[in-house]
Formats: sequence, structure tokens, C-alpha cells
Amino acid sequence: MGRRGSLRPARPLLFAAVGGAHLYGFASIDSDVDLRAVHLVAAEEVVGLRTGPQSLQHMGVRDGVELNVVSHARGPGTRV
Repeated sequence: MGRRGSLRPARPLLFAAVGGAHLYGFASIDSDVDLRAVHLVAAEEVVGLRTGPQSLQHMGVRDGVELNVVSHARGPGTRV
């Protein structure tokens, strides 16, 4: 994801879902929100002309809520 404190993703997100304690109903008042996501990668990375990270992690605060976002790569097709 983007730099710490910024919630702008470094790559376009295909989708994101809530995970962790909030998903399982065990969240407390001070629990962070865990988001798991899939991000798109450029065609150059899919065919191997350029490499990039397969997973990205970002931690930040939005509206007083601590967020932990982890996204995994998904290319526009099957890896060659």
C-alpha cells in the first residue's frame, strides 16, 4: 500500500475484505481493522519483463480507526 499514514493504495485494488477479530466477532473497542485485499499488477510483471512485490502491507489510521491492510498480487491473466 502507500506510505505509512496514507490510505492511498500503491496498486489498484480488485477487492478488499474484513478479516481478523472483526470477522470472527471478537473485536474489542481498541481492536484494529484487518483488511485483506487483491491488487492488480502491470502486464509487464505478469509476463516477467519487470518484477514487483507479490504482497504489500500497509498500516495507517483513518477516522480514528487503526487499519492493517495486506494485499496480494493478481495479474490480468495467467502468469507465463
